[in-house]
Amino acid sequence: DGWRGVLGTNERNYCNKDWAIGYDRMICLRDGEYEVSCVTSGSADNQTSVIELNGASIIAMKLSDNTTLSPNINHYFKRGDYIKYKGNWGYASSVYNYFQIKRI
Repeated sequence: DGWRGVLGTNERNYCNKDWAIGYDRMICLRDGEYEVSCVTSGSADNQTSVIELNGASIIAMKLSDNTTLSPNINHYFKRGDYIKYKGNWGYASSVYNYFQIKRI
């Protein structure tokens, strides 16, 4: 339920294209250059989050008190590559967090 849906008063519909939801990962369906980005904020120290590409860490984040993190990476993905987000979001609310993969 958390991967797609409608957010906010503008009723903007979110969906996925070129990527498949695979339980705990996003699987690339089409070769190409993509930007992977996320944003999280938190008020707890030492929360760690990692984004993995095919099982290897490519972005690691560590929140400290009242921090906002917004790492992103551009990468050429091949069909079958997968991205996995591991760790905690800073706040439970989706208003303060997002994870996005965009073809560039």
